[in-house]
Amino acid sequence: MKKLRLYNLMVPIDSGDKALYRAALRRLGLQREHVRSITLTKRAIDARKGRVEYNCTADVEIEPRYEDDYLHRWDDFRNIGEVPHLPPLEFPKGKEQPRGRIVIVGSGPAGLFAAFVLAKQGYRPLLVERGAPADSRLRSIGKFNNAGGPLLADANAMFGEGGAGTFSDGKLYTRKNKDPHLVNVLKLFVEYGASPDILIDAAPHIGTDQLAPVVVAMRKATEAAGAEIRFHARLDNLEIEAGEVRAAIVNGERIECAACIVAIGHSARDTYDMLNERGVSLEARPFQLGVRIEHPQTFIDEAQYGRHAGEGYRPTHESPKLEMAAGPLPEVADGRA
Repeated sequence: MKKLRLYNLMVPIDSGDKALYRAALRRLGLQREHVRSITLTKRAIDARKGRVEYNCTADVEIEPRYEDDYLHRWDDFRNIGEVPHLPPLEFPKGKEQPRGRIVIVGSGPAGLFAAFVLAKQGYRPLLVERGAPADSRLRSIGKFNNAGGPLLADANAMFGEGGAGTFSDGKLYTRKNKDPHLVNVLKLFVEYGASPDILIDAAPHIGTDQLAPVVVAMRKATEAAGAEIRFHARLDNLEIEAGEVRAAIVNGERIECAACIVAIGHSARDTYDMLNERGVSLEARPFQLGVRIEHPQTFIDEAQYGRHAGEGYRPTHESPKLEMAAGPLPEVADGRA
């Protein structure tokens, strides 16, 4: 069964879900009965031409009996391509257990996903995090910000469950936007509580209020799969012999390990000093510096939407949404746009 990906389908933002089907049928010159399903895969707001529209990407499934008739006209179409292969989200069990534990240092995105995958594969990893769980970390940050509480060295905006991004605004950003596994990562976030909108939004955003619960839910699933997670557990030292890690010293406890994944982010400078002293190869990487400039929302809306500002086009949880799930096509007037 042939599936095609259509790019740059322009749909008025207030036109409802049937507009997506009309735009796809118009692009392909097909009638309704020629298509089995149309699935929205990405959307972005475009207000550059004086009107507010969704710029959409959609996957179209052609009915098998019409495939040949369509394919011979392939070269006549624009902004169209094959649907990229999406690798299955699978966690095959490991074939043999290591002689020691697999120790993961840091519970930011890299550490948490490493523990999640290894636990699903049956390796029972140990994740150690020098900071606090998300709930107690939130209380510490709140006391510091609002009540003049102390700045706790290991329970603040930089250290703790979820890493430095847990209490950011929850934007999901990566330079590897074409990585086929990215969709699976987003699907996991949705499974553990994020809005399904992140699967289709061009700039996915979980939101500060939802990000911490998602991280906690994923941590609990990781523990249920067999991982052990310790908070307030600092990596003090590593025992390295002949270029191989033999043990990790955590809060003074020696833990024999077969491998150690160090995923400590950018602020654990004392740990980087220790790694450097142990002869671990370190490489400086580029970093981003963000500058936050705040403007009234009305100013931003006027800059983006022009004369349409104030008409309710700015997306919210209550905004009209295009249908994203595959399924039978709705009735469309005369089968065409």
